This record gives sequence, C-alpha cells and structure tokens, in this order.
Amino acid sequence: MADVPDPLFRAARNARKALMRLRRQALRECGEHQPRDLLDGFKLAWQPDLSAEDLAREALHVASEALSKYQPFRPGHIYCYQCQSAACSHARPANPGHVFSGYSDTGTPQWTELFSCLLQLKDPRTDLLFAEKPVLIARVIDREELVHAQLSPFGKSSLTYRVWAEVVAGYLYVEEERSALTVQLVETKDHALHLQVITSDLLQQALTEAPVTRRSSEYRVYNALATARQEVSLLSRTWLKADKQKRKDPVQAKALSCM
Repeated sequence: MADVPDPLFRAARNARKALMRLRRQALRECGEHQPRDLLDGFKLAWQPDLSAEDLAREALHVASEALSKYQPFRPGHIYCYQCQSAACSHARPANPGHVFSGYSDTGTPQWTELFSCLLQLKDPRTDLLFAEKPVLIARVIDREELVHAQLSPFGKSSLTYRVWAEVVAGYLYVEEERSALTVQLVETKDHALHLQVITSDLLQQALTEAPVTRRSSEYRVYNALATARQEVSLLSRTWLKADKQKRKDPVQAKALSCM
C-alpha cells in the first residue's frame, strides 16, 4: 500500500474487521444461522454523529432487508425460522382444530387446540365452545404475545415473515369435523401487507363454497375474510408509500383495527 500511510491502512483494516463482525452479528439477530460472506444488498451507511445504538439499529434493519429476498413467503403456511422454510412440517397445523399460538424460542411455529389457546389467554368465553348450542368465538392476539418467547437469533427481528397480529376463531363443523382457523396480518419481504389464512383444506373449501343465500357460519366467516382482505389490500398500497414513521402509524392502526 505505497500510496496509503501505514497508520491509516491499519486503522482502515481494523474498521473493516469491526464492520464485518457487525454485519455477521446483525444477520444472526435476524435468524440467519449461516451468514453469507457475499450478501447482495447489505449497504450500511455511516455518519460521524451516528451513535452506537443507532448504528446497531441500522445494521439490524439492513440485515433484515438483505435477507428477505432469500426467504420465501407461502400463502397458507407459516414461516418456520428453525427450518428456514415455509414448506416444512411445522408450517401448518397437524390437527384441524389447532391454531397458531406463537413461536418457540428457536422460531418453530407452535400449534395449539383452540380451546387450550383460549384458556391460556384467559378468555372468559371458552366454555361457550362446548355449550348445548356452541358459539363461534374469535379472539385477536397481538404480535407481542406471539413472539415473546422467540429469540432474536431465531427470527424475532426478521422481516421475512412479520406477523403484526392474528385472529384465532372456531369452531366450525364440516362433515362432523371440528375445525378452527388462524387469520394473520403479515408483512412480507417487499413490505406488502397480506391477510394470511391458515386452516385445514376441508374448511377452506367449505368457506369458499358457502352459499350466499344461506346465512351459515361458514358464509359469515367467508364474508368477513373477503372484506378484511379487501381492506388490507387497499392499506398495503398506502403502507408501501408511507416511508415516514408519522405516515406509517395511521396505516398500521387501520390495518390492526380491521382484524
């Protein structure tokens, strides 16, 4: 390095090593267990007046953005950070009466019978599920409740599959099978908002084929989902343009209210 003084070269070398460590740690915090040495899109801006806290926050944001393109979103499936896939056995409930109750510490989707989930939430209506005339119950669960056990190295801060909130609902009976559903408001890697519905294939078909002329539970749920999906689609367009936090807050509030 004939054109660069040795002290300056050593300082730059040390700074580069520190930045590489910062990048690797930021990627780990976003659930990337095997940080890629050559990762397109990781461009960290630095200013002399940037505090250590602000630099860490910016590194986390850039890592989330850079990783998002490697990690797919799959309708009807929840992303598993443990398997780093939305196609693994954890991505869908094993039982038609199960709903998503949150991520484990290692980012694995947890599925719980609806009545057990409501009991855990101390919902006073739980016993109505088994009344002589069962009541269809829906309960909103916020993001904090769903990710409180999840560790940062296993996707808690990731933008791959960011659940804003969800609704668990049931029971609906299709061919004498007791079914529940999970409806999530999800932000995907491109910052689009989606209404994600996770339920059994049998219930999904029953909702789709529910006759408009008959005010059945299936039709009422289908109609509510159609309305919410339309609202989320409209809000998604606004959210994509809301680059300032003061513009994002009203959009987020409206999106959560439709749940």
